[in-house]
Order: sequence, then structure tokens, then C-alpha cells
Amino acid sequence: MLTNYFQIQEFVPKEVHDKFKDRSAMFLDPRLFVIADYLRARFGSMTINNWLWGGKFNHSGYRQPDCPDGAFFSIHKTGGAIDPKFKDVTPDDVRSDIAKLESLYMTMGITTIELNTPTWVHIDTRFTGMGNIQYFKP
Repeated sequence: MLTNYFQIQEFVPKEVHDKFKDRSAMFLDPRLFVIADYLRARFGSMTINNWLWGGKFNHSGYRQPDCPDGAFFSIHKTGGAIDPKFKDVTPDDVRSDIAKLESLYMTMGITTIELNTPTWVHIDTRFTGMGNIQYFKP
């Protein structure tokens, strides 16, 4: 296990893991592992990528630079974002918790949250130079 709850395959696409195996972690901001573990402990069952078990999610963590999913300059392509999906809470529940406990989440490294995502919560660790979490609409 990479973290208390997750394997590296849950953070990277199959094609990256096939080539780099456990070394695939080098493509990710290590703060994402801490954030994912905290969110899993706080909210219960959570999926990032699930291709390992035959699921459809392959690009909800790191995306290779030539990945057609998402924006050309997506923070996913520099290893600084995850899009977790939660079983027992809504994306709005998670965003609300992050807003209420902003200082705690910022300490973990969260800098940016995407709004209006219906089934997932985009969380990233990009540098913003701001003293609070930034919220944006896709």
C-alpha cells in the first residue's frame, strides 16, 4: 500500500503504471497522498482511479502530458490534482467541509477546488500565492 488506504494504481493511469510500476509515485505531488488518506478517513469509501478492478476511471489523478482528457494545461498533467468520488457523501458535502475547515485543509496542501462538479471533487495543490483556498468553475 502506498498510503493507509490507497495503492499507487489509484493515482495514475494504467499505461503509466504498466511502464513505471511503484515508481509512478514520482509523478505526483506527495501531499496528495496525505490529502487522499485524510478524506478517506473522514468521509469513508472514496474512489480516485479504479481501472485496476475493471472500473472506468483511469485519469482522475495524474494524466500524462499528451492525455486528451481535461484542459491542455490541467494541473492533473503536472501531478498536482485528484478527482475523488465519494460513496456516502456528496461533492457539495466535501466542498462545504473544506470551506469550514479551510486552515486545516490548506495545511495539508489544498489550494484549489473546482465548483459545480456533479459526481467528484477536483482538489489540487497548485501554487496560487493566495492565503486561502481558491474556488473556480470549469
